Amino acid sequence: IFEVFADTILLCTLTAYVILLYLDATGIMPSSCSDMELALDAFAFRLGRPSAVIMTLSVFCYAFASLICWAYYGLESLAFLTESRGKTLYATLFSLTALVGSVIPSGWAWELSDLALGVMTAINIGALLRHRKVILSETQSFLRRELSSSGKQPKPGKKHSGRSLRAGKKQEKQHHVIDN
Repeated sequence: IFEVFADTILLCTLTAYVILLYLDATGIMPSSCSDMELALDAFAFRLGRPSAVIMTLSVFCYAFASLICWAYYGLESLAFLTESRGKTLYATLFSLTALVGSVIPSGWAWELSDLALGVMTAINIGALLRHRKVILSETQSFLRRELSSSGKQPKPGKKHSGRSLRAGKKQEKQHHVIDN
């Protein structure tokens, strides 16, 4: 979680401050440069030319590491879902997509990544809705085990919903009747 905090809050905020201070000091709002060029110019203006080189290398390393991680996550997910079929096709398509992404305008790349994220979100929501009964049952089972192992009792008045929990109570009542 620290990495997400450091990347999102610290680095993005610091970059925004450096850009805002650069625009304030120069009074120029460049319209012809890209976002990355603006950030590089701002760091170079405030911290000297070596900072732009360090930032360029940092962005390259971050992008390369992200590319490798996403390729690995995709391959492992595909292997889990398809029992290792299609790995070569996925690797080829991923490599082609990475190549195309490196040469198209950055605005297009952001639009395509937003589209891909939306498609993945829709697929995941569909899968969650399809398996909601299993998820509910497993969650309740986990919570019961956790509560029983910790010795805690559910808070009075707290309602639990779901068929499996109701079914469990019915079974407990049936066992209670049979035992008496």
